[in-house]
Amino acid sequence: MDEALGVIIRLLREERPFSYRSDWFELNEAQLQIKPLQEDIPIVCASTISPAGMKAAGKYSVGVISLASASEEGLAALPTQWSFGETYAAEHGNTIDRSKWRINANIHIAPTKEQAIAEIADGLLRWHNEYNVDILGRIGSEKYTDATAFATRMANTEGSMIGTPEDVLASINLLQKRSGGFGTLIAFAHDWAPREAQLRSFEMLARYVIPKAQGLLEPVQRSADFVSAHRGELMEGANKAVLSAIRQHNASHPREDAGTAAGH
Repeated sequence: MDEALGVIIRLLREERPFSYRSDWFELNEAQLQIKPLQEDIPIVCASTISPAGMKAAGKYSVGVISLASASEEGLAALPTQWSFGETYAAEHGNTIDRSKWRINANIHIAPTKEQAIAEIADGLLRWHNEYNVDILGRIGSEKYTDATAFATRMANTEGSMIGTPEDVLASINLLQKRSGGFGTLIAFAHDWAPREAQLRSFEMLARYVIPKAQGLLEPVQRSADFVSAHRGELMEGANKAVLSAIRQHNASHPREDAGTAAGH
């Protein structure tokens, strides 16, 4: 990955053809016929728990997407992961930027946590048994038979983003603290829940989580809190202003008022 990434970056950024030989591939006067529209196309290395992804990110000063943060081990490893990146960046005279750090999460939102668990239970169990165990054969993984119990266990894991919008917001805050700060949360597009429930989860994420997580509602909330705390004096002042305006109008337009009254 490291060697290939270095060559890919050269192909993307260099203007002249170049040759490169390794023990597993060879390029002869290679170039891209069509360059990216961006002057510096975003490049991201995948990272789990080992230092490999962070090493490449630091060496080439590119972004990172951490994929194992949904597990307890992955969540605990996040601070160490970033230190790997900083170490290798310093070794190569580079820097890495936390704003380019993406962290992947399994997200499913429903009006209640119990409903969220019920919606993902069967799909989550199949994904774990058929993919993690049968296909990947992850070390230490074993099959489960009780879908609800398995989904409940996952939803109650620290940092889980399965539940209500409030649950997800709390987990995002925890993730920020544990990691030391990151730039983007990536939602794993799983198919554990029925399609209608998936779409509702995406909508609830967009409506109730993202605006709060990004601080977009803070000015509106501050204004609402101020008005609520001073509503008595504000309404009294508004009513006085309306009555004052009416009296001023009547005083400056007496004939108009009389004509209007006669007409009626």
